[in-house]
Amino acid sequence: MNKKVILMILDGWGKSPDPKVSAIDNANVPFINSLYTKYPNAQLRT
Repeated sequence: MNKKVILMILDGWGKSPDPKVSAIDNANVPFINSLYTKYPNAQLRT
């Protein structure tokens, strides 16, 4: 079975614990938002 996989590394694309003060959480990014809702995803902490 062949499945396609994509690895997206969004360096600097942080998710804030307080979305009210996060420019990324307040930005109009419908494509990125659709990826979060349609596909499995994970966040790495460094």
